[in-house]
Amino acid sequence: MNGTSPRIRVKVTCHTCHERLTAVAKPYARKLKCPECEAPIHVPAYDPIEAEFQRKLAEPRNVDPGVYGIAQQSEEDVIQIKNPFRQETITLKCPQCLSLLSPELKDEAWTDTCPDCLEEYRVPGRSENPEKPKPIPIPDPGQYTAGVASKPVPMNTKVYDHISEIKQVEIDPPPKWVYFSKVFEYPWTKYVLSRWLWTSLAWSASWVLVALVVQFLFVGGAGTVAAGFFALPTFWVSFWTLSYTSACGMAILEGTGAGQVVIDEWPEPDWREWATNMFYVAFIGLVAQGISVVLEMVSPNLPAPWLISLAQVHVIYPVILLSALETGTMFWPFSVPVYQSMWSHGRYWFLYYLLAGSLSAGYVSVAGLSVLFDPIFSALWMGPLTASVIFIHARLLGRLGWRVLIEPDGGKKRLKKMEKLKRLKEQVFESVDPPAPETPAS
Repeated sequence: MNGTSPRIRVKVTCHTCHERLTAVAKPYARKLKCPECEAPIHVPAYDPIEAEFQRKLAEPRNVDPGVYGIAQQSEEDVIQIKNPFRQETITLKCPQCLSLLSPELKDEAWTDTCPDCLEEYRVPGRSENPEKPKPIPIPDPGQYTAGVASKPVPMNTKVYDHISEIKQVEIDPPPKWVYFSKVFEYPWTKYVLSRWLWTSLAWSASWVLVALVVQFLFVGGAGTVAAGFFALPTFWVSFWTLSYTSACGMAILEGTGAGQVVIDEWPEPDWREWATNMFYVAFIGLVAQGISVVLEMVSPNLPAPWLISLAQVHVIYPVILLSALETGTMFWPFSVPVYQSMWSHGRYWFLYYLLAGSLSAGYVSVAGLSVLFDPIFSALWMGPLTASVIFIHARLLGRLGWRVLIEPDGGKKRLKKMEKLKRLKEQVFESVDPPAPETPAS
């Protein structure tokens, strides 16, 4: 977890291994994977948590203490009752081994043997030991009643619990501009910069290795042997690069789609989790490509079929990906709310395609010129550029999903809730710390 902002954090329990975990509640209910047994765990939305807080806040807090007094102590409580079956002992030290001994105390002195060193020692009689002090009876304090204040002060119970609950429900405010508030500068913000740097280095290394393998293959002869030597490291570096980039892109997409300004759930340092995200993204891409192939079969006489296919995938892929996330499964990436939003919020879809298309066209143009200029030297700028384009694309698509699916009103309802919670927070602080009385000027 990195760069978190205050949010609702709830305790959830795995029903399989009974592991207690802390998770972030989002505007929608979701399922997480248990890190111990990998069983699904249900995480509730924050609306029921806020309703429970409002219910607790409405409960009466003032309790009348009533009248009470101290009861008179009886003589039986003062008299020490001696247990006749319990032996009275005395604590002594063995004169030989200095062990602590507890022999029985008798009326007359007697001799006993140490169980550790078998040395005999003398046990003094009862008359040789001072008497124990007798308990002093507590005098009767009498009865009294609690006075009633002229202005009763309301009792605030569990004030700090209320303060902590109010702090937990603070969430990020909605962005002022859907596609221009912390979107195009997002890869270089505070909590994303380190991941962008690692992704840029990985893409630069992959670009160099792929360029070397392609050049060796074009040379032929000994170049083919060199290409085979670089093939295995090229595969693994490219695999890890694509996996980590897919994991970061999905984290940005899901967090931004949930209305977060600062992403607080980044991929763990586990390449198997990264690979899962890569296969997820690749499967959605295959579905989009399959739909594009079907459309090409319907219209076979289109000019530049490869360019038309690329444009179709660019248009279809965001719809399929948002549908898969909305339905919760990649095996049925067709969501009715997503298709309805294309009609009800058509202007946001149009603006997304305009910005994403311009970004992709610029990237393809720079990549083509870089290959013609110097395939290896161009890795200095193609690595950072590739990472930036992917992060910005994920941010744009996340903002689109947030605006048309999660908060179609643009966050107006959430703003009202935040203002209400802010007022409640101020009231709690004012009741806990009342203002000090003003002192008259001398």
